[in-house]
Amino acid sequence: MILAADCIRLVRNHLNDPIEPYRWGDEKLLPLLNQSLDDLFLERPDLRLDSEGKFVGDARFESVGGSVFLDVKYEAAIALGCTARALEFDNSDTANLALADRFLARAKMERMK
Repeated sequence: MILAADCIRLVRNHLNDPIEPYRWGDEKLLPLLNQSLDDLFLERPDLRLDSEGKFVGDARFESVGGSVFLDVKYEAAIALGCTARALEFDNSDTANLALADRFLARAKMERMK
């Protein structure tokens, strides 16, 4: 099981935003976290199936206190994807776009575990 709060903690570390008041509030990160989860399922549709091959539906983080039933080994992929999306969103600095590309590449590697 992956907790949204754990992913957000990782994202904030990647964004160098570990101390309150956060530059990246929960209300900004939660939708990006779910977009990253969508990216995971696009690349790994097999993760939507149970052990008998039945579709188990869409997993979403409904809140920061929420969770999804995925192996914790995909936590890094979700957090890295969220970080990349956040950096793309905050594209006021060209360095952010380069960082976003690097985080996205790392997320893709983690999705294939």
